[in-house]
Amino acid sequence: MIASHFVLADIASTIASGNMTEAEKIFKKFARRYHGDRRLQKLFREFERYLDQKNQEVLEDVTKRLGELRACRRLESSGGGAIPLRDRRHIA
Repeated sequence: MIASHFVLADIASTIASGNMTEAEKIFKKFARRYHGDRRLQKLFREFERYLDQKNQEVLEDVTKRLGELRACRRLESSGGGAIPLRDRRHIA
């Protein structure tokens, strides 16, 4: 299962708050929960690289790509065949 745009918004707002300890905790929690989401896993590895290097450019890149992924997921979950529902009454 992939992370929804709500999850990505939660991660982005925590990063934007500037509390990197809390951001790491939230990001790690969702990375563990959505281990099959390759795009989220890649962003998490990049965020960990930022934490190791404290390179502001890496953080800006992660934030930008997180926003792009969030917009993409919002469109994917708004309809079409990508939503994880067989029909409107049953979760797949």
